[in-house]
Amino acid sequence: MLVPCLETDNVWPLGSGDVFAAIFSHYWAEKNESAEIAAMQASKATAYYCNTSTLPIPFDIDKFIDSDCIPESYVSREGEAPLQVYLAGPFFNVAERWLIEEVRNELQRSGLKVFSPLHDVGPGKADDVAVKDLKGVDDSQLMFAILNGLDPGTVYEIGYARAKGIPVIVLSQNEKEEDLKMIEGSGCFVENDLVKAIYKTMWVANKL
Repeated sequence: MLVPCLETDNVWPLGSGDVFAAIFSHYWAEKNESAEIAAMQASKATAYYCNTSTLPIPFDIDKFIDSDCIPESYVSREGEAPLQVYLAGPFFNVAERWLIEEVRNELQRSGLKVFSPLHDVGPGKADDVAVKDLKGVDDSQLMFAILNGLDPGTVYEIGYARAKGIPVIVLSQNEKEEDLKMIEGSGCFVENDLVKAIYKTMWVANKL
């Protein structure tokens, strides 16, 4: 049995591991439930905590969990090729390259294959780089786009991906609502928090 990380509107990770461990121990060691039931209840409690950043956890936790956030089934991808996510974003200075590295590492740790123009293409002439980058989008099942600064290349990649029906998770922390009108209107998932954007990518990937 695979126990999912339940989807939430907000993500407050500080202390979430402690909540999971405490609730799992309660159901498994004190209530003598199976490990599977204990883990599912712990996942529900962790989702409640991450969404509300509130303690204590209610005893009747099921009343506080939206059934829509619990997948009807979770299919293991063991033995299958991992989904590929295209990591779009500017990398023209140290801060931008650092953010690309951090996001790439976290997505890889979550089990996704990452195509990063910074790592997989690098610098070059426009007619060479564009072809390789767009081929990377074509071969990907979803996109994580860092839109801070409204980099033109990133905006183009987002539009190209949406035209092909590829889901796009956008991290946008400083842009005005007016600047995001086409992004939001084309069905992108827009988040202003890095942790939530990474979790959203995993949740979208689980549904593909």
